[in-house]
Amino acid sequence: MRKEQDFAASLSLVETDDHPTPSASQSAAPTAGTSSTSDMTCPKCGHQQPKALECSACGIAIEKFIARQAMLAENPPEVVSPVVSPYATPKATVAEVLPEFGELKPFTTDGRIGRLRYLAWSMVMMLACIPLFGVAAGFFFVSEILGGLLIAVVGIAVLVVGVMIGVQRLHDIGWTGWLLLLTLVPVIGGVFSLLMFVIPGSTAANRFGPPPPPNSTAVKVLALLWLAVIVLGIGAAIAVPAFMGYAGAGL
Repeated sequence: MRKEQDFAASLSLVETDDHPTPSASQSAAPTAGTSSTSDMTCPKCGHQQPKALECSACGIAIEKFIARQAMLAENPPEVVSPVVSPYATPKATVAEVLPEFGELKPFTTDGRIGRLRYLAWSMVMMLACIPLFGVAAGFFFVSEILGGLLIAVVGIAVLVVGVMIGVQRLHDIGWTGWLLLLTLVPVIGGVFSLLMFVIPGSTAANRFGPPPPPNSTAVKVLALLWLAVIVLGIGAAIAVPAFMGYAGAGL
């Protein structure tokens, strides 16, 4: 057990041996200029002055200030955390953190694909259709019912996959996939299909997700194959009628 310091006694104005009255202290102090011990420094503001009960600069009671500081050193006040306002801006993450690039999913209507990838996937679908329709046509010579059924199944599969990648292309632009129905309208459908090849997609994330990953070399090569197909188609459209006219003239 230890005896606590009595701070109340230090705050008393009653004259004691340790704390004489100002007149007594002034009479006991040497005259000004005879010794530097008559000066004091205020513990709060650091003002230099003759010894006194109060600071002539900041006006504090020096003894009370020292007692208060000692009391706070032994019993520091509790730090009260500030009250959090219910109207303050939330600090937690309130939205889903999207990846830098989206995941490629050919057989779904979710996600986004750019113009080159749309051309590349369409080319892959067309190249895959050629042998499938060839097999279905082979069965058609064996059985018309079985061959017709296979051709219908392949046609439906191609249509479904075409709709999926078309919707993803519209998502990349920021449009809803229902606009793909415009391709069924005469004249307007052709113009709209051309816009799907021309309009670039948004570089940042939109309401359909993050942008697609960068195009690979295979995607660029497959997209360029469409250029070769278009050139060959134009050449065939010019050459075939000319050849037929030449052949008819020769007969």
